[in-house]
Amino acid sequence: MAIYAAQPMTKRLAQTIGQWEYPPPYTMYSLTSDPNIVEELMDGSYWAVIDDRGDLQGYYCVGPNARVLGGESVYGELLDENVLDIGLGMNPNYVGTGNGRSFVTAVLEFAVAKQPVQRFRLTVAAFNRRAIRVYEALGFRSVGQFPARHQHNVVFVVMVLQTG
Repeated sequence: MAIYAAQPMTKRLAQTIGQWEYPPPYTMYSLTSDPNIVEELMDGSYWAVIDDRGDLQGYYCVGPNARVLGGESVYGELLDENVLDIGLGMNPNYVGTGNGRSFVTAVLEFAVAKQPVQRFRLTVAAFNRRAIRVYEALGFRSVGQFPARHQHNVVFVVMVLQTG
């Protein structure tokens, strides 16, 4: 099992993440078509996740950037200072290798060390059963769904984990 560390996002790492391409049916997670992705990844809300070999395993973000457009009605029910929105992405070279649970656990530990909270909230595409199984195994529970504003035929699931 890999040991992970979080570090502030650098331009070089952001450029690498911006080139990641995911295979079908996960192509919507590829960021290559977003001309502003490096700028967004460098806005201070994103962190790079590096393993003990120095390989870029993924990234995470906290706050408003972790939310998906269209979910305001679901998010609005749980907006308070004790809920931390978290978004994450795993390097496509490591997706499906059995490290999802340890990766997500490390990300949650990094995030709570910087900002203690009572609940984490994340948003995941409903078709991404692989990720949902990981989140459920870690104690996340679905609290609602909504259709994406910017992607036709994609439904998102909002999940919450109680930490305290």
